[in-house]
Amino acid sequence: MPEIKLIPVEIIGLIEEPLTLSSLVFLLDKVNNRVLPIVIGETEARAIIVAFNHISTPRPLTHQLVLKIINNLNADLNSVTIDRLENNTFFANLRLKIAEEVFQIDCRPS
Repeated sequence: MPEIKLIPVEIIGLIEEPLTLSSLVFLLDKVNNRVLPIVIGETEARAIIVAFNHISTPRPLTHQLVLKIINNLNADLNSVTIDRLENNTFFANLRLKIAEEVFQIDCRPS
């Protein structure tokens, strides 16, 4: 199987579209200076806004709960890898390292 070349990206922007209740998150590929727009739902967009602006909430949101679990397990988040696109859904994996063991967890960012 050929080696997969990972492209590191960072979130550079988010646009909410109130008429369609969808949003676009923009990921920047710093190596090739390209931007990847991904359509996300309103709930996911609000979670990104909360995280980026350090807004406190009355109860933990999903990303806050996951972060608490990772921290309580003394784990390191090695990467989040988008590995395929099927029927307009991006599929991804979280790679967590606990002690010397690496765990891959299936997730869907859209």
